[in-house]
Amino acid sequence: MTRTVKKKTLAATGLDINIISNITLDKTVAVKTGFDTQSTKASGLQKAANMFYKILFTQRGSNPLDPKEGVELVSLFESNISDREVLFAFVSKEVEAGFQQVKTFQERANAPADEQLAGVRIVTFLFDDTKQALTFGINIFNVNGDETTLEIPSIVIT
Repeated sequence: MTRTVKKKTLAATGLDINIISNITLDKTVAVKTGFDTQSTKASGLQKAANMFYKILFTQRGSNPLDPKEGVELVSLFESNISDREVLFAFVSKEVEAGFQQVKTFQERANAPADEQLAGVRIVTFLFDDTKQALTFGINIFNVNGDETTLEIPSIVIT
C-alpha cells in the first residue's frame, strides 16, 4: 500500500528534534513517539557549551560543508605525546581556537547574550602516566557572567 503525499513542506522553523518522549527501563511501558508539547532545545549557556563541545571534537577538515570547522584536538588520540608541558601547550592552543570559532559564529548569528561565550580557560589538567590518558576541564562563561566547567573525557595518548 502506498500513501500519496498531498503537500510538500517547503520550510519549517522551530521544530523540536526530540521525537521520543518517554524512554524508561520498565519493559511494560511502550516508548511513546511524537513531538512533545514543550521544547527540549538547549538554550543559554547549555547551548554555548554544546556548540563548544562540537567544535572541540570535530577534526578540522572533516566537515565537507565547512572544511574550516573544528580544531586539531582529536589528533591527540594515540599521538604518543607524553610530555605534560607539550600536551598543555597543544590543548591550550586548540581550546582557544575552538573558542574563537564559536565566538565568530555567535557574532555572525547575533546570538543572545546568555548564549555568547565571553571566555574559556583550562581549570584542570591531569595526565596519568600509567594509563597514558589525559583528562582536563574547561571553564566556559558567557557575557552575562554565567559559567560552568566542561569535563573532557579521558583521551588515550598512546
